[in-house]
Amino acid sequence: MLDTVVAFLVQEQWPHEVSESGVVHTRYEGDSVDVDCFVETFDDEAQLIVTCVLGIAGADRRRDIAELASRINMYLSIGSFEIDFDDGELRHRVGIPVPASGPDVDLVGTAVYHGVLATDRYAPAFVAVAAGETDPATALEDLRTAVLDE
Repeated sequence: MLDTVVAFLVQEQWPHEVSESGVVHTRYEGDSVDVDCFVETFDDEAQLIVTCVLGIAGADRRRDIAELASRINMYLSIGSFEIDFDDGELRHRVGIPVPASGPDVDLVGTAVYHGVLATDRYAPAFVAVAAGETDPATALEDLRTAVLDE
């Protein structure tokens, strides 16, 4: 599976590196933010997991960020946002089952693009809430209105 992940990144001309443990790291330059993206393959479980890290939320904002993540997750059909309450890391994770024959480049691409595009799309709302500029419900409504106006 790891070879297929690397083949996708080479095809898309994304810089990447593979750690000794087999985790692939790449970076996506979005419209709203640049996203660190990590792809893990689990052959025994037949799973591929894409984790996109948006940033770190301050301790005083983590509950509001978690509320916003929960509100956004209601609209997502693939993947979900989550926050680590211990260190404040905000991430979007996409996990997909892989067929017994292994993933193809298109399947890997679907998972990676769902991760980075959702992270980029919702980043402005997370940034506004993390900065204390707005509450979670308003941030999501403002973002949804802005997207509809485009």
